[in-house]
Amino acid sequence: ISWFYNSTGELVQQFPSVELFSVKLSAIQPSQFYVDEDKLAAVQEFICSAEDIILPVTPEDGRYISQDGHTRLAAAVKLGIDKVYSFIAETNDSLYSFVEEAKRRGVFSPYDLPVIPHGEYEVKWNQFCEDFFSNQGESI
Repeated sequence: ISWFYNSTGELVQQFPSVELFSVKLSAIQPSQFYVDEDKLAAVQEFICSAEDIILPVTPEDGRYISQDGHTRLAAAVKLGIDKVYSFIAETNDSLYSFVEEAKRRGVFSPYDLPVIPHGEYEVKWNQFCEDFFSNQGESI
């Protein structure tokens, strides 16, 4: 999606198009290590096929790091979709630290992402992010 229209049909913002390509789930390294079960249930309402899943990725060592869309990846796994669409996006150094932590926790592909209750997700993920960025001298 790169063109945005208001309710009267007037173009309000246009972004450059990106090249989409298909990637096997097994070739995607998550940069997150939990999925919120409530969000997963909501996302599954609109995913019917691989064409409904488009993710920003960063290439690394013959694989791709998912920058976002971890809930969509979990939905793909649950729905038996084995490929999704991706595009190359710019990244920052923090992404690689998140990937290191995901690997440390045993998350090497979307198939490894644990789905946890919403309240637990809020505590675990938010606390990790707060601790990470406070140690980096950044704020969320």
